[in-house]
Amino acid sequence: MAFPIWLGCTALGWAAMSQAAAGDVLGESFTIRAAYRRAWNHGWRYVGLYVLLALIVVVGPLIVFFGVSTLLGVVAALGGRAGAGNALAAFAGFGLFALVLLLSAFAVWMLLRLTLVYPASVVEELGPWAAIKRSNVLSKPTRGRILLLFLLGTALSWLLMIGAMAPVAVVLALIPGANAPQHAELVSRIFLFAWYGLSIALQAVVRPVFGIALTLFYFDQRIRTEGFDIEWMMHQAGMVPVLPSAPQAAPWLPPSPPATPPSELPRTGNPA
Repeated sequence: MAFPIWLGCTALGWAAMSQAAAGDVLGESFTIRAAYRRAWNHGWRYVGLYVLLALIVVVGPLIVFFGVSTLLGVVAALGGRAGAGNALAAFAGFGLFALVLLLSAFAVWMLLRLTLVYPASVVEELGPWAAIKRSNVLSKPTRGRILLLFLLGTALSWLLMIGAMAPVAVVLALIPGANAPQHAELVSRIFLFAWYGLSIALQAVVRPVFGIALTLFYFDQRIRTEGFDIEWMMHQAGMVPVLPSAPQAAPWLPPSPPATPPSELPRTGNPA
């Protein structure tokens, strides 16, 4: 039950962050509730987009890894029976190491190509596959900057985590008897609870930085390659006709029916 809840919350969270950041760029103001309400109306689209991303970046390389590693294990086992076990085991180990490096590089490369899918889907109201193709085109000139963004964001997360956990470690070390063997399990539980709690809090602070930065990269690429800033100024000046808005999709969960006013309820019995 936790997995679909996590999937839906993560997909809606990325969409809501992109919606709020794009609205700020375009001169619109979005509250948290309004951003999530807009994302909710296209919930299935954003969940499908997240699932497609996971299949390309994570699931696909994992399937290849397990398949090739199983094949290498079978080859090493057969070589051991034939008397060439050491050589084939060394070959299998080297091949497995090279495979991990290759698949990791592939996953990072595909992630850099597809990081602009949510801004593209939110702003242009594209479906999952169309958003993936759009992100692949827009991200081509700026993948180095996106990689630098991820490296700096990861370093920032670790620095904040270490800085937040240092006082916790100092306090636990100053408690009398905390280092005693009978209290070791309790101290480890407190440390683990503090670690996970601070990690969730810091992710809530750092994760929007990625969403905002990727949305800004999206608009930056549209300005550099498509002249989006000129088009937007012409649109604001009334020189470009307003395109009809795309039909709003029905929410993935139907709204509850409105309550019937007391005056419209059917009356029974004697009105007197």
